[in-house]
Amino acid sequence: MELFFEIKLKQYQSSGFESVEIITCGEQSCPSCQKLEGKVINITDALAIKPLPCKDCTFDLESVNEIGWCRCAYGPHIS
Repeated sequence: MELFFEIKLKQYQSSGFESVEIITCGEQSCPSCQKLEGKVINITDALAIKPLPCKDCTFDLESVNEIGWCRCAYGPHIS
């Protein structure tokens, strides 16, 4: 899944964006993911830090009974 986020960041970067915003599922997100909501981060930093998928995610995907199924996403940040 980490590769998916890396590819998405590079796509935004190649489209001319310098930063992205982290988008969550709002109140349906786990507390760890909720802390990331709306966070704006430089793409170069995001590629180095890799905040997504959220490593502390506790969302329980019932269909496979796994904990830590992060549903956060990056969106282009327009300032």
